[in-house]
Amino acid sequence: MNTVSGDVELESVGGEAIIILVSGDVRVHEAAASIEVKSVSGDVDLESVRRGEVRLQSVSGDLTIAIERGARLWMDVASLSGDTSSELDVSDAGSGGDIDLRVRANSTSGDIRLLRSQRAPA
Repeated sequence: MNTVSGDVELESVGGEAIIILVSGDVRVHEAAASIEVKSVSGDVDLESVRRGEVRLQSVSGDLTIAIERGARLWMDVASLSGDTSSELDVSDAGSGGDIDLRVRANSTSGDIRLLRSQRAPA
């Protein structure tokens, strides 16, 4: 999905999604598989992710990723001039096995927040 100017809101994404936009916000309520978002100017809000790979890039915009409880997680997260914060507790992670979710998030001048999803695990 590509857009130059305008917001994108998706209720549920069942397969892999790629969203590229110049100006506008992205909100995905639930992503059941890998998702990639590239944004020049706008916030990205993923309200519930658990599996696959999350790849977010933003020049000027905040990135928020809410991860379902129990997901085994690998992260590479960085912001050049914004804040990076996590509300995740190591004890929330599932035990043993392979990684469920890989998160790569980069922003030039926006904040990046990792938090616990409010949705019940599937």
